[in-house]
Amino acid sequence: METFLMLKRTATERAADPRPDDDDRSPEELVEYFIGAFTREGDTVFDPFAGYGTTLLVSERMGRAAWGVELDEGRAGHARSRLADPSHLIVGDALRLSSYDLPPFDLLLTSPPFMAREETVNPLGRIPRPAAGYDSYIDELRAVFEESSSFMKPGARAVIEVANIKTERSVTTLAWDIGAAVSEALEFQGEIVICREEPLFGYDHGYCLVFGGRI
Repeated sequence: METFLMLKRTATERAADPRPDDDDRSPEELVEYFIGAFTREGDTVFDPFAGYGTTLLVSERMGRAAWGVELDEGRAGHARSRLADPSHLIVGDALRLSSYDLPPFDLLLTSPPFMAREETVNPLGRIPRPAAGYDSYIDELRAVFEESSSFMKPGARAVIEVANIKTERSVTTLAWDIGAAVSEALEFQGEIVICREEPLFGYDHGYCLVFGGRI
């Protein structure tokens, strides 16, 4: 497998994409790469932070069964309107995966909501919790992927797209913090550096962290 990928976003994708600039992640090229690398036709792909549904849409197009969970009803509605099987996208909370009727999956592929250390609102869950803070956010992400592991088939992998966040005031080592936290629940197998023509979060690169099943 590659350890470095350069992503380009086509004009067609940009024109059809309703996402705001600050949510311009997980282009189809990246999703296609990991689905092709880690699954076969007929396998199941799962995204616990489905967003506008890129992972699910590409999975369906490539002949995989696509399942996801998305907290935001607007994003989920947009994704459902484009899916062949909209019932496979659950409007729900990734912190409550065990309460949903999810199938075993061959690949988890996602990019979770990002949070910088200086931010005061945890983006996970239905109710903003100003007092929760960054450390609680990292703990809850670890819990999401630990719970996800109970749905992983033998040999399944989890791929998390993430980046560090650089501002004028500070750098949040988000990618490394998530990597360390999830490694407490899943077997860390390596990272792939993802480079972009258009920088996000202060960097022109991010990471896809690759994990195996429960340690």
